[in-house]
Amino acid sequence: MQDQIYANIHATRRAAATVLEQNRPLKVHEVRQWGKTMKQIILMGTLLCVFAGTALADPARTASRDGVEQVLSQMERDYSVAYLRHDIATIDRILSDDYVGIDGRAVVSNKAQEIEEAKSRAPGSPTPDYLVTDEVLSDLRVRTYFHAAIVTSLSTEMVLIKGNVTTVRYRRTTVYINRQGRWRCVSFHATRLNSAS
Repeated sequence: MQDQIYANIHATRRAAATVLEQNRPLKVHEVRQWGKTMKQIILMGTLLCVFAGTALADPARTASRDGVEQVLSQMERDYSVAYLRHDIATIDRILSDDYVGIDGRAVVSNKAQEIEEAKSRAPGSPTPDYLVTDEVLSDLRVRTYFHAAIVTSLSTEMVLIKGNVTTVRYRRTTVYINRQGRWRCVSFHATRLNSAS
């Protein structure tokens, strides 16, 4: 069938070229033949779309999405560990240059400020009024949108606030953008949960 369709397409193209060369009106049988050929072209296009759609919905594509979810979940965990260990190189790698974050205290920060806050304190320097000593992420969910992704999670932190250790919980939203094949964090927002949540 496919060979017949291609033969009809080529025959129609030859006939059209002849009509154009001769600068004459179309004959009825030529119009019918072109109509038949157009129907065949539409049928082939429809079948191509169906098969292409099936190929796009295959398990390999789902595996790719699952792979992105794993990568971004790991990046969230890596950032948390890097902050606690004062790993500036990892933080620099994860955050985009145009990063903007709003933490659970409503403090707005950019990439440079995040890096500065993550640096280790100089020996003998006073303990800051607010110091995260441990963090556990749970309830991680990743939603992808082409070259963007949103990661939501629950953060449970051990925090030293003015010398007192307390547990603080936040709902987090992190936005990632894939630029040139590399995921980078462009925005972060945290909302502190009250103790009843």
